[in-house]
Amino acid sequence: PVLYGMIDPFAETNQIRISRVFFGANGINNSLLSNDSISFSSVDVILELTDLNYIYYSMELEAWLIEKDSGLFSNEPYIAYELSAIPMNRFFSSVSQEGFTHLKLQVVSDDLKEPAVVIEKVFKQPKIIQPSRYETQLRLYSTSKRSTLIWDPPEDAGYHEVSFEVCYNELVDGIVISKMIQWSLTSPILSLDNTKQMVIDGDRFMRRISIKLSGQHSQNIKKLTSVTLEVLSGSESAKDYFKSYSIAADHNGQPISNVINGLGVIGVYTKASMTDLELTARALDSLVSGQITRHLRFVKYDIGGVGGEV
Repeated sequence: PVLYGMIDPFAETNQIRISRVFFGANGINNSLLSNDSISFSSVDVILELTDLNYIYYSMELEAWLIEKDSGLFSNEPYIAYELSAIPMNRFFSSVSQEGFTHLKLQVVSDDLKEPAVVIEKVFKQPKIIQPSRYETQLRLYSTSKRSTLIWDPPEDAGYHEVSFEVCYNELVDGIVISKMIQWSLTSPILSLDNTKQMVIDGDRFMRRISIKLSGQHSQNIKKLTSVTLEVLSGSESAKDYFKSYSIAADHNGQPISNVINGLGVIGVYTKASMTDLELTARALDSLVSGQITRHLRFVKYDIGGVGGEV
């Protein structure tokens, strides 16, 4: 079996993908000619919360189909598995009070000689210290004016990431459309006094916006609406999961995997967010008139409601 997915214990729902791969005795090329489905016809997926000695809770994941109307194996029944929102919220939200320390995922099927197993440590949520929860504006307008992001990471987390989501309205052919861009940063992240820190200067922030928006729609009038700041902390397997987008094997040619009796990567992570942030007046001036982003045609005035004509 092949397992891929990321599990956030504090999210309302999570999905993972479980499929299978064939390596027949006659080689991979002949195996690809078979009519076998890449999805299991019958499989039980069980999630346990455990301290590796005692099982605190066990639940079976719900299967659901993924529709795919084109491409390789387009007629196959793509099946994924979903963690129910109610048990996830009810049990993971008390992670600090409960005694469990790990998440154990098992895939059981009559087609398998042995269950496929993933065991990952469960983390508490990170806590953003600076900006404080009372701050609503980001001071990002020049190289010399910087904002320092400080957060308290969960213990033993091996992967850290900071992401920005910038929402804006854009005037397209007389219609106002709501759009969004986002990007992630994994460096430079500093460790100091049991906290993680990242210094973000205004030029770096504006340059990211310019890179994301430079293109065919760069000349449309735009109005920034909000910024979301998010801090993510996760397991080493979470790092491997993100790496798998660009590399599937290590330097020795071995697949990157944390699945026992299988392949793939299941990562565990938690995150904290600050939503509906704004730019200070000077930062907004930099976005509208600064050398890096003025070609994007951001404006300060209201350009109308989303979906409506101006």
